[in-house]
Amino acid sequence: EKKEDARGDAERKSDEERGARAGRARPWWRKALGFLPPFLLGSGAGAVLVCVTAVMMISADEGVALGELTSAEEMLKQEVGLFESILQDIQTGYVDSVDTRKLFEKGINAMLSSLDPYTQFENLNSAKELTMKTSGLYGGVGLGIGIDVRDEKRIMVLNAFEGYAYEVGLRPGDQLVAVDGESALELGLERTTAKLRGEPGTSVTLEVSRPGLDGTLSFELPRRRIMIHDVSAAALIGDPADRIGYIKLQSFARHAGREVRNAIELLNAACKDERGLAALILDLRGNPGGLLDGAVEVSGQVLPKGSPVVATKGRAMGSELYLSDDIPTLRPTTALAVLVNGQSASASEIVAGAIQDLDAGVIVGARTFGKGLVQNIQALPYDTALRYTVGRYYTPSGRCIQAIDYKEGTEHTRRFEDSQRKVFRTRTGRVVRDAGGIDPDVLVAPERMSDLEASLLTSGAFIDFADVYAGRLHKQLAEEFPNARLISRLPRNFTVDDAMYNEFRDFVHTNRAKYEAHPTFENTMSELGKMLGASGYERAQAQLQQLREASAADVDDDFNKHAASIRRELEHFVRTRFEPQSQWILADLKHDIQFRRAVEVLSNRALYTQLLTPASADDSNLAVATTNSKRSALYNRSMIFPSDLH
Repeated sequence: EKKEDARGDAERKSDEERGARAGRARPWWRKALGFLPPFLLGSGAGAVLVCVTAVMMISADEGVALGELTSAEEMLKQEVGLFESILQDIQTGYVDSVDTRKLFEKGINAMLSSLDPYTQFENLNSAKELTMKTSGLYGGVGLGIGIDVRDEKRIMVLNAFEGYAYEVGLRPGDQLVAVDGESALELGLERTTAKLRGEPGTSVTLEVSRPGLDGTLSFELPRRRIMIHDVSAAALIGDPADRIGYIKLQSFARHAGREVRNAIELLNAACKDERGLAALILDLRGNPGGLLDGAVEVSGQVLPKGSPVVATKGRAMGSELYLSDDIPTLRPTTALAVLVNGQSASASEIVAGAIQDLDAGVIVGARTFGKGLVQNIQALPYDTALRYTVGRYYTPSGRCIQAIDYKEGTEHTRRFEDSQRKVFRTRTGRVVRDAGGIDPDVLVAPERMSDLEASLLTSGAFIDFADVYAGRLHKQLAEEFPNARLISRLPRNFTVDDAMYNEFRDFVHTNRAKYEAHPTFENTMSELGKMLGASGYERAQAQLQQLREASAADVDDDFNKHAASIRRELEHFVRTRFEPQSQWILADLKHDIQFRRAVEVLSNRALYTQLLTPASADDSNLAVATTNSKRSALYNRSMIFPSDLH
């Protein structure tokens, strides 16, 4: 007993010394845990992690067994103490020096990622990016940059924002050489981004190389308060007499509702008819979502005032119903079509779901992503943040469109099968379903990309040829006006004609090994060639070469078979070298089969009305092919309220 007492005194003294040292210089991660309530923090001295699985055991020195914990608070206190003790012991005693910041973030991220893909710890840099995306504002030059897919060491301009860097003279495809005299190659993407941003009123000098021009170009860019526009394009399309408007909404930041309202007002004013727009296409394809308030405000521009838009429900957040509280900008006589696809998610699905459930418009395209979860962004100390899932949202008919079940964490997910999706009814009684995204009223499957087109995209063939074409125009202009800095423009009514397409085909054939090699085929044949060579099978090697030649002939055939889609991609990449984003978005529409189908529906008011009328009771098919079925009397269902959520 005396020996045990002596050992206990020694351990207590050691713990006190360790506590004193920690008090003098608290590690940064100890401070990071300091935001937790006091009852969750403890020294954790003597705690030993025995098994890291579903159960954590506490050493006998603590005097408490796991089964004796009396409350969730006490358990959480012990677990936080364990984490702190382990991290401190690793910092002081591991065989090699350890970056505890990275270790801390890795542990936190591993814990959060086990819940669902949307629950994340945002460190200093990622928290700043998150704030910028949700606010839609930042101090910078209005330039989108990224890694060049053809050379990971190079940084290229991906987008020059209209009203900012585009007006100064920067163009997509420009290669960054230096920022304020420092090599972009040495800075890397993250540090280059940081140098371009800064306080409005200051400036930065950017040096770039441009295809077709010798040397470099230097631009002095003023830093300004940059607004990232949610509406990236808006225009009347087709014959102005048809009065059909188009709005491309690419995100849901703080000002999304205001931008949609302004766009509708401008389109109404652009119509020579005092009745304004006859129809509107709201394009949500590729829109991953954003702020819940943004979705509600956008919905309020097209739904009657007081309409239910979405309801949320969570264990801690409770239930809340969001109503449209604005007088809609879209007139009641204006027909509405919403374009969606598999990349339309979250806030996009809230808007599409509300419009569909209230029979306020027709949904056209492909089934949406299926994200029915709501995240909260909680500010943490040291300019960090926690983004975590707090609830589910429900469309006005009462359905949650979440496609994947994360109740048992990311290691045991399950996607809801079509047979498991429950039936709900819109305001007039049309059949809609939950648990799998928003099904379009008019299904228009996207065109399947051919293997050749995929190879040309991934190898950078379209980008390389766009650079060659743009470089040729830049060089011609520079030779014609050697003393003026002029920016080339595309010829009026530019299109990829036969001559240009054949030039592209020759360009690809000249670099056949780089552009035409199908990754799966080429890797397989290369491995087979090595094995045949090692075995000395010369006849088989000769036949393999014949197979390569036959494959090349098939590629030639594919250039004819898939000419339309290849021309479309080629025109897109060439346009991005010369035109601002809003212009090439509108130019791409002429090749867009989903867009064309939306125009057809809106131009046929009888079909439009038919699509918004309930099918017969025994018809649950949502496809447009069933719209000729007999119609039954309207089935009215009250919209959801918080007490109705399930």
